Amino acid sequence: KDVRIMQTELPLEFVQNLSSSDPILKLFAVRAIKNRVIGNQTEKDCYLRLGVSTKLVENVFNEQNEQIVIDSIVTLGSLAYSTQEDILPELSSIVGCLTQIVQSGNARSVKAALQALKVYTLAATKTVELLANQAVIVQRLVNLLTHEEREIVEYSTIVILRCCENEQNREKILTISGKEIVIALLQLLEHPFFRLKELAIELFAILSQETKWAPLIVEKMKFDHQNKLEIISSFLKDTRSLNRLLAATCIINLLKVKSFDLVSQAQINRVILPKVLMLLDDSSPAIRDKVPFLLVVLLKDKVAQKAASETGLINKLAALILSGTCQPRMKEASLLSVAEVSSWHEGSRKEVVESNLVAEVASCLNSTVPFLRVAACKTLLSLSRSFLQLSASLAEANFLETLLQLVEEPGEETCEWALRTVCNMVVDNSGLKASFLEHKGLEKVVRLLLSLNSSASIREKSVWTLRNFLFLADRPTKELFLKHLPFEQIFSLLEEDSEWMTVLVAGIVRNLLFKDVEAIVEIAKPYRLIGVLQRLIRSDSVEIIKQALSILCNFASGPPPCKAHILSSLSILQSLFDLLDHPDVEVKLSVLLCISNLLWQRDSKHVAMLHQLPFQSKLLEASESSDLVIAERARACLCSSETPIIDFLAKDVSSPQTN
Repeated sequence: KDVRIMQTELPLEFVQNLSSSDPILKLFAVRAIKNRVIGNQTEKDCYLRLGVSTKLVENVFNEQNEQIVIDSIVTLGSLAYSTQEDILPELSSIVGCLTQIVQSGNARSVKAALQALKVYTLAATKTVELLANQAVIVQRLVNLLTHEEREIVEYSTIVILRCCENEQNREKILTISGKEIVIALLQLLEHPFFRLKELAIELFAILSQETKWAPLIVEKMKFDHQNKLEIISSFLKDTRSLNRLLAATCIINLLKVKSFDLVSQAQINRVILPKVLMLLDDSSPAIRDKVPFLLVVLLKDKVAQKAASETGLINKLAALILSGTCQPRMKEASLLSVAEVSSWHEGSRKEVVESNLVAEVASCLNSTVPFLRVAACKTLLSLSRSFLQLSASLAEANFLETLLQLVEEPGEETCEWALRTVCNMVVDNSGLKASFLEHKGLEKVVRLLLSLNSSASIREKSVWTLRNFLFLADRPTKELFLKHLPFEQIFSLLEEDSEWMTVLVAGIVRNLLFKDVEAIVEIAKPYRLIGVLQRLIRSDSVEIIKQALSILCNFASGPPPCKAHILSSLSILQSLFDLLDHPDVEVKLSVLLCISNLLWQRDSKHVAMLHQLPFQSKLLEASESSDLVIAERARACLCSSETPIIDFLAKDVSSPQTN
């Protein structure tokens, strides 16, 4: 029958001819429908309503003529871009038909079915879910990645790629055949056909972001990593910005694997970072918007931070954040990149303040989106390392009040980062210490520390905050602190079975004693404090010993009655004597400083107390140490400006002596 006559017939007649016993008439009907529906939404919807998909599926399964089968499959694929309402009722049967053909052994049919599935994965999102839920078809698609025919490999890769774009479906597919996909992808990287390399890189970029599968990729790359990395890196020079972005994404995702040492930091700074920074100037917003997510990883290194800051990165990120079109996740990544690049460089922090980002950070602290609040806290944490740059901005934005509200939030991550930022801000700023008290920060942080519901991490950050708050604090502030956290509670915290808690709380005691020894010791009760120190200084932990010695050094710097409390404890003196042989240099130096403080006023009674143990020989031995700092400090203990302490140690000290 002449095809020109057929083109004038109604759609219903074409559909009816799909069931004709005449193979020529049937073939012409299939091709006529295909030609009519391609690129024509109205025709697609019309034919679907006439039940064309059912007829085509029947032809695929029942027809003996191979060409009719192939054309029926192609026509099914041509129906994909109809309206969702029209295609959805037929989608399960269409996808089911195509997946069965994919599992057949006929290469032509398999290629046509894969091409149709490729279209459906783009046109109807439900297709991806239908495929991901079938372990058999997933395994078949993975097996086809190593097929000898290029088009079959290409279409299989695209279908898997589309399925892996959704996180839930990606997890299902990787659970079924994750290892096989990784192995096949690494082989595709060396395929002579460039398009397959591109697809492999794109799928690689998606899979390598999975913390579970990235280590497997690294493991499989070890034996031929140089060649694979060279192939991936070659895409960094590609003319297409998308390929450059994907290549950078692959390498950066692998950098997150701690065992990955196949790329040196110098290579990252010299090759990868400049390419990524160039993408920020790309004309495509879709490319630019992904760059901050890569920078968060790249900017962990100080050299990279400095190099990035010199390219005007802060201003570019500020423009992105303040553009008004910045989506929450992109804003989060941009803020985190700002936090990284400004964490160690004063000039970068100044640039952040000058770019008007501080007001946006303040706005994000009040955001309803939790991860934006966390990103704002991290950014402020970096900026708070420079109070010279931030002092005016802090006063204007009233950050501290907002941060103290965040520490009471139920979300642990927000609370933790807010605490870390507050901890940084109150360390050495009297104005912020006063503001901390004014907004009930002390009560809130103490409550978090003592709460049974607080995690170990929150309690740790709480102790750090209190410890920093007491740094160089005046006596009234310390006395107020002890009303909220009395010494009995402090001593109770020191008895917890946790090394980090003991170390940090000991730091609180050390800061309390600094320059206010007599008053604080009186509040603590001398005998109680000495008892705690006797236990701490005999700890098996070097860090706890160091903190105990720091407390003793401050304690020993007090007036004679305070020194007498220490010297009356034979247990502490014995510990000091024994620790002079400790292998840790810092421990030795702390012991020598403690002895120096005990003898500072050259009281003969104190010397007599030290004479209970042969400190003289130990100090003489230390004065000959190969470590110049230890030797000098030991000699300082042995000698005073007028009379050597060694003379006191040698004299009869039964009666008071004068220096």
